[in-house]
Amino acid sequence: DESKGSFNMTYVTEMKATPITYLLALILKDWDIQKEEDLVMEGQTMEELYYYSKLLMKQGNNFAKVIAYKEANLEYEITSNEYSVVLVDKEAITDLKVGDTITHINDVKVNNYDEITETILNSNVGDTLTFKVINDEKEYTRYGTLRDVEGKTMLGVSILENIDVKTNPNCDITFKSDESGPSGGLITTLQIYDKLVEGDLTKGKKISGTGTIELDGTIGSIGGVKYKIL
Repeated sequence: DESKGSFNMTYVTEMKATPITYLLALILKDWDIQKEEDLVMEGQTMEELYYYSKLLMKQGNNFAKVIAYKEANLEYEITSNEYSVVLVDKEAITDLKVGDTITHINDVKVNNYDEITETILNSNVGDTLTFKVINDEKEYTRYGTLRDVEGKTMLGVSILENIDVKTNPNCDITFKSDESGPSGGLITTLQIYDKLVEGDLTKGKKISGTGTIELDGTIGSIGGVKYKIL
């Protein structure tokens, strides 16, 4: 059924400062100036942050499909999982790079995220693990030596798990190339669900919202909330 109302995402726009936009930010009360180093994690570049944000949006969209189809009692299948390196600590002893997708550890295929953490936990400080990865459609062999970090055995990289989902009926989600981040997950879930079930979930209202969605249906954090309220 067509909805008389609509679901809408609240969002924050970020842009690279120029002399003109910098001066505008000094005048316009709803604009703020931020330093790049305040946006990124330690050792992370802006390019790596954008890559991470794109992966988070893909993750949120796929989680939205799963939750919407599950709640609508329609067919869906998680067809594959990806394990992407999104951050490498500057102290890490590794040649793993942001953008690597891990397929094997010590020549054993990785089937779920727990296998990665278990391999690390079952190894010792000083052990060197080998990784088969795909980056830019090419396969590489990387290494990583485990270190002691405050009493914990750690590799020193952050890995994000992502999934692909096949649905019936098919569902395609399209965002603009400059859009990223996970906080559209809740509204995306509601939008898909509204298209799958009978009736008008909006009840004719214009609904705006924000918040991430997790694979178990939990609604999570909201970034840049003060700007979204504005």
